[in-house]
Amino acid sequence: MKKKTRTITVKEKTYIYTLKDSYQNQQWEVHLKITLQNQKNDALAFHFTTKDDVIAGCPLLTGITLYHRIQKEEVVYNLNHPVRVKELIEYGLVHQWTGEQTIVHEDGITVLNHIGYDSDVLRPLYKE
Repeated sequence: MKKKTRTITVKEKTYIYTLKDSYQNQQWEVHLKITLQNQKNDALAFHFTTKDDVIAGCPLLTGITLYHRIQKEEVVYNLNHPVRVKELIEYGLVHQWTGEQTIVHEDGITVLNHIGYDSDVLRPLYKE
């Protein structure tokens, strides 16, 4: 499991986030935890369970092309890119996360759908 603390500033507030991943049963588990810089106990968390790419590994950490319905274009989606973390922070802020309470989204793929991505291709049992 990898863990690296990173910082990002969104709307004049500084956030700390970590990405953790693990592989088991031919699936990837990716956990993104975001906190305000001084509020480490009150997190916005997203859990993603994705299929395995036999060549590249975890699609959310190596990059996968997803169609964005609002922007009407294909986007390479990679959680290592700060712009993707920013989108999830903005999603949390719109959905009542203030940084002073914990909110956990157990199905991050559905959150990506709500943001506008056609992300069901990430699901482990998805058949094209």
